Amino acid sequence: MAQERKPFITLGKSKLSKFANGTVLVILLIYAAVKSGIIEPAVTRGFDYTISANELSVSSAQELQEKLGSFSLNEAQLSSELAKAGIDLHQFQENTSMELVISTTQNGFEGLIIEFQSTLDPNKLKSVYADIADQIQSHVSNKKG
Repeated sequence: MAQERKPFITLGKSKLSKFANGTVLVILLIYAAVKSGIIEPAVTRGFDYTISANELSVSSAQELQEKLGSFSLNEAQLSSELAKAGIDLHQFQENTSMELVISTTQNGFEGLIIEFQSTLDPNKLKSVYADIADQIQSHVSNKKG
């Protein structure tokens, strides 16, 4: 008598079973593509610069706020730094945000924290971030840079 062998794993023949198997297959393919670097998810990476009150040559948060109110970024200098990093200005503007936080404690004014968030490669942007921080510091401390 010949016995029919049953498979170890069956995938099922119902519509629900076929849908579930297809879904698992798609998820596995997407996972493999992300892990291998074919698909890169849009990850936002942050970078902070802290400039102390002494480095800024200001004595109060209010004085810092007034000086920051008249700050404008030198776009030519920024474009030059971006070109060195292989990024154009429009791409940088679309994918990067910057927030200025005036740090205070119970003891008084501490300094300025510049927070950058971007979906672009943070290694390429370090020199760009440093340039922006230098421009802000130079403006606030009234140095020409």
